[in-house]
Amino acid sequence: AILAQVAEKRAQSFGSCTNLVVHTCGFVVMDKEGQARELGQALASNAVPDSAAPAPPIPQASSTLSVAPVAANCSPGWSDWAMHLGPFSYTSDGCLETKPQFKIGGHMGQFNAAVGVSDVRDGLKFEMGARAIVEAVGHGNSAAELHENIRCDTPGFKTALEKAKKLIGNTEGSALVRIAQTLGIQTGQLERLLAGEVSWPESLKSVKPGEGVMELRIKAHTGLGVCGMLSLGWCDTKGYRMMGVGMEATAMFTSGGHVFAGEHISGESIRIILGIMNFTFEYTCPLAQDALEANAATLTNSADDAGSSPAATASPTAGAGVVGGPG
Repeated sequence: AILAQVAEKRAQSFGSCTNLVVHTCGFVVMDKEGQARELGQALASNAVPDSAAPAPPIPQASSTLSVAPVAANCSPGWSDWAMHLGPFSYTSDGCLETKPQFKIGGHMGQFNAAVGVSDVRDGLKFEMGARAIVEAVGHGNSAAELHENIRCDTPGFKTALEKAKKLIGNTEGSALVRIAQTLGIQTGQLERLLAGEVSWPESLKSVKPGEGVMELRIKAHTGLGVCGMLSLGWCDTKGYRMMGVGMEATAMFTSGGHVFAGEHISGESIRIILGIMNFTFEYTCPLAQDALEANAATLTNSADDAGSSPAATASPTAGAGVVGGPG
């Protein structure tokens, strides 16, 4: 009887434990199912419908630092360079050019060092030495305006400019006469053209508003070396048929001189180059043929009034002479 009572108590205890385990497991399962159900409801409430537009991207803070091109960060002029080896020239833009020349050297910015014969299309030019070159450009409607508007701080510029004024503005001088002969126009016509006493066509006036139709480019060079030039009238790389001869010897400052003149192959402009001291004056002027022909009668009357002045009555033909160096 005692054993039966003990067995009955153990059975009751085992049943209670079993019910506890079953209820506990059921609570855990129910608890996990509830969590899953709550998570699903939360996701469903936050879900974006298919028709809704996507959320905009998160804006990024913009940087205020701008990076300039490499060329803009370089020193002025140093980004322009070229190397010459015989007929080959390799430039700073990565181009390999073949030219009718034979020289060794190169230039970097304002500095140039070379020996040999330059591009023969621009005339016969032999150079040997090293130089530094500075350029200045001015515009105007007459040679006087060009001389007034040009600016150059190189020592000796004022002296060279005064000499250029005399060569260009002196009708009685031999330089202007020979320039007119080379260009194939009357000396009086050339004088009036450079003086701006010509009615420029409207098409020319609109080329450079506020600046003028004529251009003066000055190159100031110093260094060591010699240079000889000869132009015989064939078309150069800029389209001008230049004629002239000159010689320069540079020992810090240039001595000697040259005068070149030529007409563009289009017949629309002329170019005059003067070499004075260590400066080169390059004048470019439109050739208004209609305006010159309209003033032919006036020029003839002026020549009659001038009497026997050889400069005023000169009427050469194109290419009648080679321009020589200034005295």
